Amino acid sequence: MTLQNLPFLLFLLPLATCCGTSANVGEGGTDAGSLVLSGRMEFVNIETGCWVLIAEDGRRYEPSGERARALWNDGLNVTVRVRPLTGVASICQTGIIVEVVEIVKILEQ
Repeated sequence: MTLQNLPFLLFLLPLATCCGTSANVGEGGTDAGSLVLSGRMEFVNIETGCWVLIAEDGRRYEPSGERARALWNDGLNVTVRVRPLTGVASICQTGIIVEVVEIVKILEQ
């Protein structure tokens, strides 16, 4: 391995960590491969600003998709059904990239 390969390997690192994760799958889930996560939303002031869902077990997820925008509130406690995305990258690199399939619950602060 050479230093020239380092940026490519750093790009792959977040993608590689996605494959060994686990979470509780909600009962009655209709979306194959979906996970139900509960945690707290946090704004990270990097690049143009990034959002991360810090799950109850401490794992970090980067919510994406049309429904993710409804979660953009720092400190918001949520339960969401997500689907891990593969073959995608983000400038944020704050966690495992997931598509928000359903917002199950938003707890008011």
